[in-house]
Amino acid sequence: MKKRSIFRGLLILIVFAIIVLVALYSQNYLKLPGEQATEIQEPTGDTVVTLEDYKVYDLVDVPFRFVLADVRLSNTKPINFELSRFQSDEGLILSSLDEYRSEITRNGYDLGIQNVTTQLTSNENELLAKILIPIKNNYRQIINVNISGIKTDLISLNLSDAEYGKPEDLGKSIAVSERPVEEKPTPTEHDVEITEVPELDPPEETDLEVVPVSNTTSFSSGSLISKDLILYKGLEEYHRVDFASRVRILLVNVTFDYEEEVSIVAARLHFTDTDDLAFALGPEYVIENGNNVLGKAMKQETGSLIFQMDNRLYDLVNQPYTVEVRFEHDGNWLRIPMNLQGE
Repeated sequence: MKKRSIFRGLLILIVFAIIVLVALYSQNYLKLPGEQATEIQEPTGDTVVTLEDYKVYDLVDVPFRFVLADVRLSNTKPINFELSRFQSDEGLILSSLDEYRSEITRNGYDLGIQNVTTQLTSNENELLAKILIPIKNNYRQIINVNISGIKTDLISLNLSDAEYGKPEDLGKSIAVSERPVEEKPTPTEHDVEITEVPELDPPEETDLEVVPVSNTTSFSSGSLISKDLILYKGLEEYHRVDFASRVRILLVNVTFDYEEEVSIVAARLHFTDTDDLAFALGPEYVIENGNNVLGKAMKQETGSLIFQMDNRLYDLVNQPYTVEVRFEHDGNWLRIPMNLQGE
């Protein structure tokens, strides 16, 4: 009986020793003869990030400002860093900007011309990279970008003193009309032509009433519509959009009353409590039996702006928010306070 207890104790000790050895080996504290130990990666904290230069872009047809910043990464070894470590003080992680990138490229701008990158790796111990930093709040004058895992964990950008970039930097030239400014468009049957009438021949009475044009744009509260009513214009035909299940579609109705054609070229919803933005879908999206007005020349017509948002943003439309639009050839934002009344 005593021998059996001793044997059982020895067996427990052997099993315990085997477990300890396996644990040490898995953590690279032990290695077999002739075996190379796994290389321990250099701590990320040895990387140094410095801001070299930057430009601010405020393009009339893009619904947000953005910065293209040159940053230099240096280390004693080859650079292997992640853009996901960069986060603006507006909550944007710089590796997750698909929505912002698509808004820029949709309007014909090419970030590739400026070599904007998302890859921060190099076989050298120094790397100069140009990164995209969107700006959500149009009033911000300073943007800070936090960088996790390193000692120099903050870069700061002063937008008020920055050099502004041009559309040509990104491969787009703004077309300028060849028609002289003072020349009027060719009159149509909808135009009212006024001519001088001699005093001796007074104008005849007429029953026609001339309705004055207000030269204004009016907006009405948003309304939720079915996703199935949104179509996308492909190369040859329209087709329905396969939106994710969490996506909601909100329409904001717009009425134009102008003598000359005007065009809204950028539109967004600004949720003031959280500083979130939702961008209007481009003119390649249409509403079944409706009219998407973004990017279209309008005079005395009605239509809608189409906004795509997830459930979280849609919940915010019950709180104060604004519709913000920018017209062609005008860099100023027109802001209209809104509050959705029910669904």
